[in-house]
Amino acid sequence: MINVEFDDVPKEVIPIIKSLHDKYINWFPCWMQTVTYQFKSQKEDNEGTVAENYTSYPYRRVHINIFANFLQIDEKYREEVFVHELCHSFSGLIAIPVFDIIAKLIDDDKFRAIMTEELTEKFEGFTQDLAYSVLQYMRQVDKLKENLKQGIKNENKKSQDEGKNSV
Repeated sequence: MINVEFDDVPKEVIPIIKSLHDKYINWFPCWMQTVTYQFKSQKEDNEGTVAENYTSYPYRRVHINIFANFLQIDEKYREEVFVHELCHSFSGLIAIPVFDIIAKLIDDDKFRAIMTEELTEKFEGFTQDLAYSVLQYMRQVDKLKENLKQGIKNENKKSQDEGKNSV
């Protein structure tokens, strides 16, 4: 069971985050023990950021910052952003040590900047590909659930109609 914490999250925002968290609970990494959601007005160095993830594998924690503009995007994109940040919990296990090694081993500032930029692009792309796979799968599950509900409704109506005709 994952421990869930809400840090400075307004009461009216908790249900939005909780519904996404609950929908994707089975997609959280099995190593994760705690996820903390924190609400912030905006990211200081990038106002366009709507959410970000800090993964701490040694402590089995994930910290997801939700910025105020997360609430201004449409529901479908909000779900995509949430899943993307969730997927950073997987890709971060590879990315974080690689960035640490680059910082320690590459003295040349220009070369280090180029390597960091290239790897950031690749890890973000990998994370987005993973997120799209999860979203595609879950959308298929949602369609199957809807078809099942519709099939049950149709069967119930058919049974009711047959019951009326047999009287």
